[in-house]
Amino acid sequence: MAFALPPLALACRAYLDGRLRTAAWWAAALLLVKEDLGATAAVFGLLIAHRVRDGRERRAGWLLAGGSVLAALLVLKVVIPGFAPDGRYLYAEQVRGANGFLDGWSVKVLTVLALLAVTGGLVVRSPLAWLLLPTLAWRFTSSVPSHWEPGLHYSAVLVPVAFAALVDAIRRGARLPVPGLRGFRASLLVPVGAALLLLPLQPTAQLATPGFWRESPREAAARAAVELVPNGVRVAASNTLAPHLTDRNVVWLAVPGLLDQDPMVEWLVVDRTDGFPAGAAADTLQKAAGDPTWRVVRDEAGIVLLRRCLTW
Repeated sequence: MAFALPPLALACRAYLDGRLRTAAWWAAALLLVKEDLGATAAVFGLLIAHRVRDGRERRAGWLLAGGSVLAALLVLKVVIPGFAPDGRYLYAEQVRGANGFLDGWSVKVLTVLALLAVTGGLVVRSPLAWLLLPTLAWRFTSSVPSHWEPGLHYSAVLVPVAFAALVDAIRRGARLPVPGLRGFRASLLVPVGAALLLLPLQPTAQLATPGFWRESPREAAARAAVELVPNGVRVAASNTLAPHLTDRNVVWLAVPGLLDQDPMVEWLVVDRTDGFPAGAAADTLQKAAGDPTWRVVRDEAGIVLLRRCLTW
């Protein structure tokens, strides 16, 4: 998500400045970041092609749109399943289409309202607002409640688009009526005020709490368990622990089916409270408990570390 923000912001900036071929190149960089951004890049290509009637810019737009669709299909159908231990793209099973879209609107509406609030509603006055739809579509059709809410990192890619759309709307003459103010300053006052009011509700507000700066028993247990894993071994780890091991080990996501596959993992570290994939932490530990080759090395504060001990 973090890597997506610079090329997305630069693509929007180039689009606003009329440098459409440059915008296409920056949007194409999104294909190297995350699998769902292929749809965003394709929509960007359509926006470029629609903006001009002929010339190289129009061809660049159609090339970006078509190439992004093909690249996304390649990544989703070939690349990711090729690397997955079970040969599947896990997230595809969480998208429920129209059925999923109907669920959770008490939460989803907060995400929509946040986008409208920080742009004073002017986001819908720009064609760039179409870039928001692919991300909102997969999130709102997902069966995972954490995808619906506005506070997590899934909303990061929406922010540069929303503010670029706000700038575009103001350039096009859109204004917000604010008593005592005129011109574009009035149109900026509402979004800035909304952003300040929403700031205490964001994760960064935790920086102001004393507990954020103290290590909890669970965090200490997780740190100790990860440090006990040797370098250069094959590890199965739960979702939140895996990133702390990938710089020095071969790491797979801890799911039950992985424990029977070759090459066999040698270490298993699991956070019992990890909710992704749903039920994977508990099921993986249960499967390991039924296998006599696994030995518990450490079990503290919900963090479990096991080692496979093979006898020949």
